[in-house]
Amino acid sequence: MESTRPCLFYEDEKEPQKTAEHILQKGLGTSWTLTEDVCHGCNTREFSARDGELVRFARRLNWNHPAIGGRFPFGNDLCLQFDPFAEAWITVRLDATATPIVFPQLIFMRTGQPVLIVQPESSPAKSRPLLEVIREELMGMHRLKVSTRAVPRPDADLAPLRPALIRSAPGVYVAQADHLDTAEQLAEFARAGKLSSQPLPDALPPARSLEPGEVHTRLHVNIKIGDVYRAAAKSAVNLLCAVVGPEIARHPAFDPVKQYVLQGDPEGDEGGGFVHGLWGMERQSDFVSALERGIAKPELHTLFLAKAAERPGVFFFLYGKPFAFVWLTKAALPSNLIPKLETLALFDFATKTHVVAAYRDSPLYCARPATR
Repeated sequence: MESTRPCLFYEDEKEPQKTAEHILQKGLGTSWTLTEDVCHGCNTREFSARDGELVRFARRLNWNHPAIGGRFPFGNDLCLQFDPFAEAWITVRLDATATPIVFPQLIFMRTGQPVLIVQPESSPAKSRPLLEVIREELMGMHRLKVSTRAVPRPDADLAPLRPALIRSAPGVYVAQADHLDTAEQLAEFARAGKLSSQPLPDALPPARSLEPGEVHTRLHVNIKIGDVYRAAAKSAVNLLCAVVGPEIARHPAFDPVKQYVLQGDPEGDEGGGFVHGLWGMERQSDFVSALERGIAKPELHTLFLAKAAERPGVFFFLYGKPFAFVWLTKAALPSNLIPKLETLALFDFATKTHVVAAYRDSPLYCARPATR
């Protein structure tokens, strides 16, 4: 569809062709779109991959939701779980029931000596043959396949990730470290047979079984959180445009968040000062908890567009759970630009329909909890 309006995100874009841009990601079961505001280049080249990251992440966070039904669990993605007995991050995968499965792995501790980690249920009788198999594979250089994986530490308060050689299949390993050069060096040592002379220890299973609920709240090896944040910010801008209109949505006050959507944060802040993740928090703020009880329903995705201290923002509740909050500006808006803003967008992902209403006119208003 051709439109005379400039692209909502990239106003210098001369391309008149506009494509249907979903307000909330199509992969979440939605159909509401902007039809005349987003150019083909932004919709396809800029947004598609990041939208996919958000959809996958939301599904994984809510793997046990009836609408997902185990079809989109963590699956074969690698996750990390810290085990205090081994004093190391252990690489696991989650099966279709979200049960953690420990890969056999050699973790190189601070002393340089490797520690062998196996599945908690493994008995010493089973561990010893596996240890011998690993030693034989490390000596058989022509049969060894080693890829690399870098897992940056997202939080300085977390224990450091030790280099590890993870056995994913017979003769197939992943060299993992917090920096790619370290992972590549470990992979090269393994391919050259330099690890075969290491004194490999007896197998050391984790001290306790790993619980599904505590795995995904730490490190997500294959999720690009920065892309998830930018996709959420893009959806917040989309909602603003749909609710207040394309002219107001193109006001210069919203240019910084659009620049963040397109380019990220130049100082490396994944949220850019705009996006704050709300998932996996042990205790939500009283306000977020009240919103969750009042407007979030498990059969809906809920977006709540409102102002606080004259700054507009959007709360995201996906599959009925808090997901993110996005500020749309870094400063207060001119007082007459949007006099009042308190709008709910309710997405029924089963029927791919939506309802937009002023909060007090919405079907959920009566459910708002009393707050002091």
